[in-house]
Amino acid sequence: MKDKLRPLLPAIGFLAIFLVLDLGYLWARDNGFKPLLIDTLTVGPSAGLLSLLMGTPVTAQGHLLVAEGARISVLNGCDGIEAMLMLVAAILVARGAWLVKLTGVFFGVLLLWGLNQLRIATLFASYLHAPQWFESIHGLVGPVVMVAAAALFFLWWSRRPQGLGDGART
Repeated sequence: MKDKLRPLLPAIGFLAIFLVLDLGYLWARDNGFKPLLIDTLTVGPSAGLLSLLMGTPVTAQGHLLVAEGARISVLNGCDGIEAMLMLVAAILVARGAWLVKLTGVFFGVLLLWGLNQLRIATLFASYLHAPQWFESIHGLVGPVVMVAAAALFFLWWSRRPQGLGDGART
């Protein structure tokens, strides 16, 4: 029986780690960290990126992105955290040295954070210039792109030479 469960251990580990990370995120979000997670780390940088890309001022007002003629709310789930947590859980259960894992987590989360900024900029631009596409981008395209990017990064990371330490996989 023990040998039959062995192939399932990485999947069970992934689910357990993802559950713990997601519950921790929900707790943090609901206990005063929401302004940091949404307003500071998501909306503020998105406003700067949008101002740069659109050539018109876009400001962050709490969880709102505001420009002349437009205002959208960036709420829970718009921060890209779920895709980041999936990636972190996948990297943590993968075989490899801890330094390599931590490096993968750092660069993977950074990549997904940047991609999420582009996702929000795309949503805001679609709201202004192609409102008929907003719901599709928001509810389908954006989330699929985030999860696919997390999966592709994990595949790339897990297949490259470890390159740190003695290269031993643990």
